[in-house]
Amino acid sequence: MPASLLRRRSHPIDDAPASRRITVLDGGMGHLLRRMGVKVEGEVGTVQRFLGVALANIQKPELVVQAHEAYINAGADVITTNSYACIPSCLSLANKEGIDWQGIIRAAGECALKARGSRDVKVAGCIPPLTASYRADLVLSDDALDEQYNTICSNIRPYSDLFLCETMSCTREALAAAKACAKHSTEDAPLPIWVAFTLADIADGTLRSGESVTDAVTALFDLGIKIEAILFNCCSPQSVEVAHRLLLQLNHPWLRDGECQLGGYANGFIGVKHGDAYNEDLTPAKYLECVERWEGSTIVGGCCGVFPEHIAVLREWSDAKNREDKEVEPVESTLIPAFLWDPTGVVTGASKTMSKL
Repeated sequence: MPASLLRRRSHPIDDAPASRRITVLDGGMGHLLRRMGVKVEGEVGTVQRFLGVALANIQKPELVVQAHEAYINAGADVITTNSYACIPSCLSLANKEGIDWQGIIRAAGECALKARGSRDVKVAGCIPPLTASYRADLVLSDDALDEQYNTICSNIRPYSDLFLCETMSCTREALAAAKACAKHSTEDAPLPIWVAFTLADIADGTLRSGESVTDAVTALFDLGIKIEAILFNCCSPQSVEVAHRLLLQLNHPWLRDGECQLGGYANGFIGVKHGDAYNEDLTPAKYLECVERWEGSTIVGGCCGVFPEHIAVLREWSDAKNREDKEVEPVESTLIPAFLWDPTGVVTGASKTMSKL
């Protein structure tokens, strides 16, 4: 099996204290592969949508490697394995008897390691939803979650520097994923666990399930498992902003004392109810403006519809921030949790409005 842990990149970010150092993630793999010619079709969030992206690990691995390399060249410190859709509910749609879904997970890991080469870039092993994204009502039974998540963890672990449970739509799903990761992170061979929740597009501080962000994160911390980062992904930048504020108000000691980092990687399309139409106004510079409003964030990147050109701007910004000797000044925002942000660009529940970014 390949050795997964390498030294940290020799990089200006190492000049910053660990508690403030900004780590840059990659952007959306599925949408970049679509830009490169891989078929992506079906409704947003459905398992069939990214079947071609999953199969690309074995059918077009050179494209997967190139996509990872594009993000590395843009300045990503962390790339995530292209195994988001490598789950039984998706790959069973391939109409091929005996398809080896675990083998495709391992192929995704191989692609990530090949792209990294000898560079000091970390590989995040993707621990995804097991059914349609955003659909908390479709989350599997506890027994099924435990079985499948343990299988995914065992297959992706040898290729990973950390586990990334991402696009968790409800608390139960996140708890199951984190517990499976913990089983595969031992004292002899520890692997950091990061958990990313997906939020309602209306920025009211709730998950897609309707549960509050603070309740979900508190339940995760109460597991007694060391969670090294809480993130928010696959949702609007404005939703991430509100969630960050609520967690800072929660003032949990793990967050307050820097034991658990906070971060986000948002979508570049307008919102789920609008399909995957890209927000053409969300230029790299505009996306950076959104990221700067994520108070307390030390891990930043992009999800669906955020591309290498966006990551390059984040890299330049983070390098400058990491070289500073003082704390980053908080950025005042027009959004507060009492207002509900709608992807059409109107803040409801109050007389104030904001233009769509």
